[in-house]
Amino acid sequence: MMSRHIEDLLCCRCFNKAVTAEDEFNLCFIHLFCGEQLMRQSCSEKGTHFGELDIGSSIMEINKQLENTSAWKHIMGGDVKVDIYRSAKKCPHGLSSCLWPHSGDGNVYVPYVLMSNFDQNEQLLLRIALDEFGFLTCVKFKRRVFERDYIGIVSESGYYLAKSSRPTIVPKRNPNIPIGFAEGLSEIDVLKINKLYQCKTCGNLLTQNDRSFTSPNFPAVYPNNVRCKWMIRAPAAMKIVLEFDYFNIRPFIACLRDHLSVFEGSNSDLRVIRRRSCGKLAPAAISSEFKILLAFFTDDSKQAKGFSAKYRFIHCATTLMTSARNYKGKIDYRGPGSSFEQSNCIWLIQAHWGHKILLRVTAHNLQESDQCAKAFLLIRDVAEGPPVFKAKICKTTMAFVVDGKALMVEFYHPGAPNHPGFTAQYAAVHNAGEGSFQWSQCNLCMLILCRVLISS
Repeated sequence: MMSRHIEDLLCCRCFNKAVTAEDEFNLCFIHLFCGEQLMRQSCSEKGTHFGELDIGSSIMEINKQLENTSAWKHIMGGDVKVDIYRSAKKCPHGLSSCLWPHSGDGNVYVPYVLMSNFDQNEQLLLRIALDEFGFLTCVKFKRRVFERDYIGIVSESGYYLAKSSRPTIVPKRNPNIPIGFAEGLSEIDVLKINKLYQCKTCGNLLTQNDRSFTSPNFPAVYPNNVRCKWMIRAPAAMKIVLEFDYFNIRPFIACLRDHLSVFEGSNSDLRVIRRRSCGKLAPAAISSEFKILLAFFTDDSKQAKGFSAKYRFIHCATTLMTSARNYKGKIDYRGPGSSFEQSNCIWLIQAHWGHKILLRVTAHNLQESDQCAKAFLLIRDVAEGPPVFKAKICKTTMAFVVDGKALMVEFYHPGAPNHPGFTAQYAAVHNAGEGSFQWSQCNLCMLILCRVLISS
């Protein structure tokens, strides 16, 4: 039901009576009666029939009546109302006046201070959150030293960026929904920050399950002097399985030039999963938590095709790494505690440098099915790109042996009362004549260094 005030405004505008700027602004969007009259009058003057215009053109034509009024400055593009009642402060001299400046290296450094007494755990959480900005965008937070402009982080309630007592962020559909429980930035957050600050970044945040990504220009050669970073973030209770469909990074001694490194954790607490991989030995990995970071570095010399990687999220996954002292082990998997609970687990058995894995496997009580559709034990060597198929079993078998540099064992079963599972014994043996390019180069380097030292 239209209020009496609105009816009066419509009549005043139709008869060209004076109204306030705010009233004129509202009239732009409530031409329920005189808008059509003005429209017909304007069309008649231009020799156009009122019915020939679509709704968009009609709105544009009606709003032209406000071009010489104070309300026109609140209309964008002729048909979009600009909200003049936003709670957040506006930039007084345009958008650029509210942005932090770029430094000479292209990054944006934002000084900050902790204004409250945060305990050690709270400071670590803050550091992890701020580091995520720096890893995925050109905006880097740093502790304030003497900078005049900085941000202060407080541990109190309140709306510090608002010009009134109203909040600056409110859920649109339901204002009572609690906010502030996100695990980190979203993919759209990263895109918006990089666009706002025109960041020249390479890489991205990846949060969707079962996705893939590649080095720049793949399948063509990657460019020189790139610094690319990817963050893969799974739901908090899950782990990440990383594989490569293709891997070829220009080899060099100890991968000191072009290389791909894989970490887990945050910038403040990085733990190396695969350090500096190059050549054709793919750095497949399984995380022990829900976040993986990848850093791709190239110099200014020769290039190669790079890599094509894929990942997925899973609850049950483990990495077993051999060493000179711990070169053998055993997996004895009999399924979950409940007989009818689904099993879906992955093991990555990784050999140390210069060695390969010999794996002896026996499957127990597997449910037979056509093409192993219902239950299977799958073994692949993921040190290659693409991974090399070794075996796929979907029934109880006698013991068999496979070998490889990085064997990924995947077991899936919908559940059964006889506890299906498998037993696997593995050992790392010397891989005669097949060590990685980096390994042989390092041995040669050490030999040359020894000769130089002896001769001196």
